[in-house]
Amino acid sequence: MYSRTFAHMTDSKTVLMRELSNYASAATRKLREQGSLCQTVSVFLATNCHRTDLPQYNNDQTIRLNTPTDDSMQIIGAVRRLLDDLFRPNYQYKQAGVILGQLQNADGVQLDLFAPNQAQDNARKKRLMQAMDDINKRFGSNQIHFAVQGTDADKSEQPAGFMRPHKIDGLD
Repeated sequence: MYSRTFAHMTDSKTVLMRELSNYASAATRKLREQGSLCQTVSVFLATNCHRTDLPQYNNDQTIRLNTPTDDSMQIIGAVRRLLDDLFRPNYQYKQAGVILGQLQNADGVQLDLFAPNQAQDNARKKRLMQAMDDINKRFGSNQIHFAVQGTDADKSEQPAGFMRPHKIDGLD
């Protein structure tokens, strides 16, 4: 699980997607480090329950994946679908999170019978995720990341207190 209570509320779906993508990326990186895969992805959103003067909303949803994965692209795609279902305009969100469930060892995974070339695709995705992890280990967290995770230029759209990509001086 990776979640945050924000320093300031937001009603922006773009900001929520950016932050949930960062959470999903961090959680899948931990999956890969421990040699695990997940079968379910859950997202939750909540408004500030202490602000009774504002409309309240609290909801979560879960997607079960066809095959267990540790692929950040697939997890972020699931997060996007879940956010599309969960997001309601005109609410001030204070908390959001991603939960990866039904964890299992990465060895001996049952592939999807109806997905052709799945073994080759999984090997290619595994090499890509390993390359991203290696670069980020060497040069610093989030030096390379998915576009949906945002950039330093996006900081103006984010309320204070959100997790932001780390930048190392001298590397552009």
